[in-house]
Amino acid sequence: MLAQVGESTHNYVTRLRTQGAKCNFDNYNLDQAINYVVANGIPKAMTLSEILEESGKDPTIRALEDAIAKNDWTDKLTEPFKHVRGELTSKRGLVLRGSQIVMPQTLQRRTMQLAHETHLGMVKTKALLRGKVWWPTINKDVEKAIRQCIPCASLDTRKQANPVNMSEMKGPWEVIHVDACGPFPSGDYVLGIIDAGSRWPEAFVVKTINTDTVTTLIEGCITTHRIPAVIVSDNGPQFRAKEFAQFCEEWGIKHNKVTPYHPQANGEIERFFATMSKALPAMHTEGKDWRRQLGKLLMHYRNTPHSMTGETPAKLLMGRNIKVKLPQVSHDLEDTQVTCWDVAHKRDKREKEKLKLRTDNRNKSKLAKLRPTDQVLLKQTKKDKLSNNYDPKPWTVSERRGDSAILQ
Repeated sequence: MLAQVGESTHNYVTRLRTQGAKCNFDNYNLDQAINYVVANGIPKAMTLSEILEESGKDPTIRALEDAIAKNDWTDKLTEPFKHVRGELTSKRGLVLRGSQIVMPQTLQRRTMQLAHETHLGMVKTKALLRGKVWWPTINKDVEKAIRQCIPCASLDTRKQANPVNMSEMKGPWEVIHVDACGPFPSGDYVLGIIDAGSRWPEAFVVKTINTDTVTTLIEGCITTHRIPAVIVSDNGPQFRAKEFAQFCEEWGIKHNKVTPYHPQANGEIERFFATMSKALPAMHTEGKDWRRQLGKLLMHYRNTPHSMTGETPAKLLMGRNIKVKLPQVSHDLEDTQVTCWDVAHKRDKREKEKLKLRTDNRNKSKLAKLRPTDQVLLKQTKKDKLSNNYDPKPWTVSERRGDSAILQ
């Protein structure tokens, strides 16, 4: 934001206003007031002769001079000024509103550029301008100009969330989410796979997380459960590799890569990793080998009712719960898996609707109104204190796909 306006014409006229009902320069030394305004009110690098020359050409300024002189405000050009006509004066080819120079239209854009040349924000830019110049639409014009300022936009830290789009619950092992977590202090990684329907997780400790390792482990899960219709992953190099695309093509699987810098789109596996990342360090603190404990963690997770479905991942995927160390009464399979899935599906939908409402209200979500041909800035990783939050090179929206946009 621009620095605070110090002792200026605004303060000078404020003092005048405390002594009279209106700012009427005729009651004071008019030449002194005009000279003060001219000396302090002209934006830097803009001369008085320029303002006088452009004011003489501007039909609105000329109409204002006539209206002030004759007290006749019937001209349509003066309509936007009628609400402040008691504050307007004319002298030496300038029209003033109090201590503010009424700028001719041809100089308004340049005046805003001069005030905003250091890119210090909308509030301070307005404050600086208000202390020196004025025109009826100055606030709207400044807001529009600063919103269109690419260097400022590239540094914006605001996070405007889109309304949450909740996916419909799929069948068992129909859609799976894949991601890698690590490295851990031992140098190991954990490859996580979770079924979006039943929430059944798989996790494997590996030394490397390359494409060959990933496809081998996914293939093992496929041969155990079934071939999924969709694999969802981030944009890691192992998932962008040509070999991974060939693997998906071989098995007839559609590969969906989530939007960069938007891990929420791969939320199923991220939530499992959040649980795992809390449990494993706790067990490590107890002196246990976290690699060996990972299997126990998976068993408990699979046998715990999920908050969204109300059923355990084991029951949804396999039609039965897994026996754990806790005592339990033996039950016959009173519910068929079909009935179990029907109940879980209804609860999942209900819980997602409640979650969407809470999240949208908390984030004050608003749908992004992007259309093809709109220009946008792409978020980037900050490298140092002088780097921008967004790439200052504008991209053009070529297509909208749900919450995503295709840029070129």
